[in-house]
Amino acid sequence: MEREDDEGEENEREKKERMRRESRRREKEKEREEERGGREEEREGEEEEESRRRERGRRRARRRRREEVSLVQKEKKDA
Repeated sequence: MEREDDEGEENEREKKERMRRESRRREKEKEREEERGGREEEREGEEEEESRRRERGRRRARRRRREEVSLVQKEKKDA
């Protein structure tokens, strides 16, 4: 009878230990998912910033071309 009690207690301890390990595993997995999501958001932010930078560059280039054309037309008119 004592043996059955000891075995029952041992089984209970093992069960609790498995539950603790499983809980910790799920917690670690959740942390990894959150970290992955954070890096993804950061990468998307960097991509958006790069896109804005390229668009500003295109606008500056268009403005310079317009100014150059305007100067050439003015020079032709004055000549």
